[in-house]
Amino acid sequence: MMQNSKTISIKDTSSERLITMLKTALGPNVGSLLTDDSVIELMLNQDGKLWSDRLGVGRQDTGHTITPQDAERIIRLVATGTGAECNESKPLLSAELPGTGSRFQGLLPPVVPAPVFTIRKKALLIFTLDDYVTQGIMTEHQKAAII
Repeated sequence: MMQNSKTISIKDTSSERLITMLKTALGPNVGSLLTDDSVIELMLNQDGKLWSDRLGVGRQDTGHTITPQDAERIIRLVATGTGAECNESKPLLSAELPGTGSRFQGLLPPVVPAPVFTIRKKALLIFTLDDYVTQGIMTEHQKAAII
C-alpha cells in the first residue's frame, strides 16, 4: 500500500474549518476584517455595533451590526471549536483561535445584557519605545522612566 506523502493533520483541518465557519457566521464584510492586516482588534458592543481598531487609525465604528442571536452563535461556535464551554452557567469565554493566534473573549448573559465579544489579532508589528516616542505616544522622559 502506498502512503500519501502529504499528511493532513486532523487538528489543522478542524482549525481551518473553525476559521471558515467563523468568517461565514460573521458575514463577508465583517469576515474580511479578520484578514485585513491593518485591523488589530474587532469589538462587538452590547448595542450590536461592531468596532475595529486599526493600525495608525485607532478605533472606529465599522458600520456593521450583529444581532444578539448571531453574536451568541459566534461565541458558542468559538467555544465548541476550541473545546471550551460557554453558556448561562459559564458565561465567560477566553480562547485562542486555532491557526491564527488571535485571542477571543466572549461574554453571554447574565453577566452582560446582550452577548459581546472581542477578537484581538496576533501582532504583525512589534513597536519599540523609540517608535512610541517618534509617534508622539510617549515622551523621552516617559521612555527613560520605563528603562
